[in-house]
Order: sequence, then structure tokens, then C-alpha cells
Amino acid sequence: MKVVTFTLMQSSLRRLRFNRQLLRTFFGVVLALLPLVGSGCATTSSSRVAPTTQLGQRAYTISDGVTEAVIVPDWRRVMSLNRVGQKNVLFNSFKLPDTRSENVFANFGGEKAWLWPQDQWVNASGVLTMFPPPDDNGASAGLNVVDVSSDTLTLETGVMKTAPVFMRRTYRIEKDGALHVRTQTRPADGAVVDPKWRVWSVLQLPRPLRVEARLKGEKRYKPMSSGVPLSSDGTTAVMHPFGATYGKVGLDADQLVAIYDTCRIVFTHTNPPEFVTGAELAQLYVTNFSKTDPREEYIELEFLAGPVKSPGVSALDVSIAIVPNP
Repeated sequence: MKVVTFTLMQSSLRRLRFNRQLLRTFFGVVLALLPLVGSGCATTSSSRVAPTTQLGQRAYTISDGVTEAVIVPDWRRVMSLNRVGQKNVLFNSFKLPDTRSENVFANFGGEKAWLWPQDQWVNASGVLTMFPPPDDNGASAGLNVVDVSSDTLTLETGVMKTAPVFMRRTYRIEKDGALHVRTQTRPADGAVVDPKWRVWSVLQLPRPLRVEARLKGEKRYKPMSSGVPLSSDGTTAVMHPFGATYGKVGLDADQLVAIYDTCRIVFTHTNPPEFVTGAELAQLYVTNFSKTDPREEYIELEFLAGPVKSPGVSALDVSIAIVPNP
């Protein structure tokens, strides 16, 4: 009996030592992972994608429960961005949804991507024009839905009229609460693409109190007009578009901030280094085409991708964040 009892005690002690070691390993793993929780190291998005309609058009909502965006594929635009339960911060044309036309340029508002340079656009007759071909503006062809996952919406055009490339746009709300958009082009099969064509992101907003630009250096571009008062301390440029009926300035900046009474809209860009060699230009554009109807007053915050490494392959990452004022 003594031998049997001693043997059972030995077995129990071995199991106890094994279980203690297992527990130590388990808690060690848990403690090692704890610093990553909430640190931003995790890369998964908290956003969710769902189908909806906007102004009678098929659309998709992306929301993380705090920020919400609505993308209208056939208009190639983010038409709405807001904090949940609050109003849209983007400019929308008051003429919607009647702006869609097969032959006439239509300004929808929102955020969009075009191909640059603008002074190389031609119309159906081959004549230079300040407006993109209607198909490339989203007036007819629109964007085809490529993929809708739980947290990301990916859309792609057919071959564009401006240049023989496809344009793909990917939308998601990241853990920083901002809407992130990657725009990328790729050549059509067998196409020879002029390396001048690059991605150009344009964000239309109601006119703010002022706009601040985070400068990357001393480089400053010549304003297209004197309609936008501008001052700079070498680090930040401050633009006061209020009162201007037309004006455009360009700056070497990687962030543009539109400041309102209750919030700031922070528009930031990065350039994927595998595709381009750096950002070329940030621009502020102020306009009121009618000069009388305040519903047509808006500003544009713009970012242009840098020179391409491979013709037809351009890319630009932008983020749009709504930051409440303290």
C-alpha cells in the first residue's frame, strides 16, 4: 500500500508541475500581448461596409460607429462624410441628382480622383478642355464594384477616356477614425501610356474660416490668382479664402486643414513609394461659379501624386478626418 500511495503522489506532483508550467506559459503570452491592445499596432480596421442608396443612386456606407462615409460608385465620389448622427461635412451640388449627363460636365461635389495634367484633357472632338471627358467624370460609365468585404470597399473603372488606364479606389475607415482612400492606376492590356499621367485627388468642402497647410519645405508655387490671401511662417501656411470669388494657390505640403466653427477637416496624403517618387503638389482652390448663389460656394483641397516609376502606374493615399474643436 505504501508503494502504491507513493507512486500516486509522484504522478500527482508531476501533473501539478506540468499544469503550473502550462499556466505560466499561458499568462506569459497574455502579458506579452497586452501592450499591443489599443497601441495602434494592430492593422485590422474597425469599419463595416453596407449597401445603401444616396440621392436615388446605389451607394455603400462605411462606418466604424463614430465616423460614417457614403460612396456613390456611379458618380465616382465620396458624397458624404460625417460623425454618426451629425450632418455631412462635404460640399454637395444643390442641383443633384439632376447633374448626371452623358455630354455635359457636372460638378457633384464630395471627394473624387481624376488624372492629371488637367491642361492635357481633350473632348470628344480632340479639342483641349478644362473639363474631363464625361465618362471619366462619372457622368456615365461610373465605377464597377470589384470587391465588398466586411470592412473595405474596392471599386474599379473600365478603361478611361483620358488615358488608356484603369483606376482602382479602395476605401476603409481605419482605427484612427479617418476615411482612408487609396487610388491607383494600371495600364490597359498592351497600352502605351504617357508617363505624364498621374493620380489627382480632389476634396470639395463648404467654405471654411481658413485653411492651414503643413509645409514640407520652403518651396512655394505661384498662385494662379491673387484671390486667396496667404501668409506663412515657413512651417505652416494660412489661407483665408473667405470673401474670394476665385483663386488658387499651390504649396509643397502634405496636410491641408479646413477650419470651421465646430470642427476641422484634416486632409492628409502619403505616396506609396513602390509606385511614385513623392508628392508633387498640394493645392487650395476657391470658387463661386455663379458669384451670386451662396449654394455654389465651395473650396477644393487637392493632392497630386509624384512622378511615376512605371508609365501608367500611379498611386496616391489620402485620409480625411473630422476633428471636433476643443
